Amino acid sequence: MSIRACASAVVAAAAVLALSALVVLAPAPAASKSSGAIAGFAGDPGSNGGDRACALCHSSYELNAGDGGVTVEVAAMVEPGATVPVTVRVDNQTVPASEGSRRQGFEAAVRDAETGELWGQLILTDATATRYAEGDTDSTYVTHTLAGTASTAWTFAWEPGLGRSGTARVYVAGNAADGNGSSSGDYVYTTTADVVVAPVAAEGAPEAAFTVSAARPNPVRTGGIARLALSLDRPGAVAATLVDGVGRTVRRLAEADRAAGDSPLDVSTEGLAPGIYLVVVDGPGGRRTQPVIVAR
Repeated sequence: MSIRACASAVVAAAAVLALSALVVLAPAPAASKSSGAIAGFAGDPGSNGGDRACALCHSSYELNAGDGGVTVEVAAMVEPGATVPVTVRVDNQTVPASEGSRRQGFEAAVRDAETGELWGQLILTDATATRYAEGDTDSTYVTHTLAGTASTAWTFAWEPGLGRSGTARVYVAGNAADGNGSSSGDYVYTTTADVVVAPVAAEGAPEAAFTVSAARPNPVRTGGIARLALSLDRPGAVAATLVDGVGRTVRRLAEADRAAGDSPLDVSTEGLAPGIYLVVVDGPGGRRTQPVIVAR
C-alpha cells in the first residue's frame, strides 16, 4: 500500500496504506496517505465526476473483484434528530507481502438517495481509529487513521438533523491492502446501505394523547394485510397515510374522528412493491410513525 500520489510523488517507504487516490483536477496529482483518505472517494456520486473510489489509484484489480469485501451496519429506520451509529467492516482476503502485513482502510459519506446531496454530519466516536477525510471542511467524509489501518472495523455516528425526511444512503469504499509499500496488489470494495428517516413530527399537544402499536405481521407479504392498533386517550380526529422510502405518500389509510379507546388500523399491501414503508398517523397529541416492511 502506498502513500504516494497516483502519478509520481514518492514519499516515505514506511507507509503501509493508501486508501484514497487521485483528485481529478489536472494537472497536479493529489497525495494519498496511509493516515486517511482524501474526501470524495467513498464511491458516492460526488460533485467532481461521481462514483469515485480509491481503485482509481489502486488499479491492479477491477473494483469489487477480490474475495473479500466491505460491509456497513446501520439502522434501517431512524427519527429526525437521532444520533445513528454506523459500523464499517473490511474483510481482507488479500495475500500479504509478508506475514501480518495486510492493512485495511475505508472512507464513508451519507447522501440523499434521491437527490444525491450530502446529508447531515458524521460524528467521530473513536478518534484513535477514525478521522475526517483530507479536504473535508463540513464533517461529511470519515476515514481511517494510521493506527486504524490495523483494524478491520470502524465505528462512527451520523446525525441527519431536524426538518428532513426520506431515504439516506450510506456510501462506503474499503481498501484491502497487501502492505507491500506500493499501490499495487490492493483490492478495493464498495457498498451502500439505506436509512429511512421518518417524517418530521407535526405540531401538537405536549401530552401523548394516543399511541400506535407495531404492525403485525411485519414483514408482510405483498397482497397481505398488516394490522396496527390505535389507542386514544381522548376522542379526536385521526389521519393516517402510508409513506414510501423517499417520503412520498402512496396510500391514504384513514381520515376520520375516532372515539377514545382502542381501534384497528389495517394496511393493505396489495399492489405495493417490496420495501420499507412508514405508517404516519396524525392525531390528538401529535404524530406517530411505525414501519411496515413489504416482502415478496
